[in-house]
Amino acid sequence: MPPANDAFELLRWAARICCAGIVLQSLELASLWPELRPRRLLGRPGDEGEGGFAQQVPPRAQGFPASLFVLLGRAGAGLGVVLLAGGEAINALLAALLLCQVYFNFRFRLVLTNADHLNLAILAAATVGTLPGVSPALRIAALGFVAFQAVLAYAASGIEKLRAGHWRAGARLVQILQDSSHRFPRLGNRLAARPGWARAASWAVAVGEVLFPLGLLLPPAGFFAVIAAGLLFHAALAVIMGLPMFFWSFAATYPALYFFHGYFASIRP
Repeated sequence: MPPANDAFELLRWAARICCAGIVLQSLELASLWPELRPRRLLGRPGDEGEGGFAQQVPPRAQGFPASLFVLLGRAGAGLGVVLLAGGEAINALLAALLLCQVYFNFRFRLVLTNADHLNLAILAAATVGTLPGVSPALRIAALGFVAFQAVLAYAASGIEKLRAGHWRAGARLVQILQDSSHRFPRLGNRLAARPGWARAASWAVAVGEVLFPLGLLLPPAGFFAVIAAGLLFHAALAVIMGLPMFFWSFAATYPALYFFHGYFASIRP
């Protein structure tokens, strides 16, 4: 197995990458601060009778300007994690970010994506795994939690696509390219005119996601090819669909995948 100190450094790298995306996301939403006001697009969600977490949080904490302060604080804490070399300050910032992410996932449900849930898992693992005095076994377990979230997300997404007839037929991919917020109508129209290409591209994405976890068992060259393909895939999603957070959140899981690729290589006959 790779050294336990590698687990600590890789957790730190996972946190840095995750926080880079959090900083950009927070600043983007903060720049839309007029929409955080009551009765605007990103105003306080729900109503007074809503149950669950939203009912437990005072309306002022969900409203304006509290939501703007949380976004700015989230951006500042994330920037601190990205830039600071180490020390106890990192642990305090990660703990604060974890709380901010819980707030974010309930407060900004209008723009919530699966990437934000993945951010929460990564921050939780990094917060626990980088605490002073934590055992090497717990740090490795924290990395294992992050790696599990990644392979589960990829496999589940691929299986869901393979079960969807409109995806297998290529229609969903064409729709995404034509109608998404950052649409590429020319490319979508070309695929629509060539159904065979659309089907092939759709199957390639779905099968690639299902088989992604097997990259952990490949030789180093194959593993890094899979990682490069994953980065290119999420970069394309960021541009085509306007989902940059997916790039940062999934890239933040790759240090954990790197660790366990090394582990599997060490036990291979």
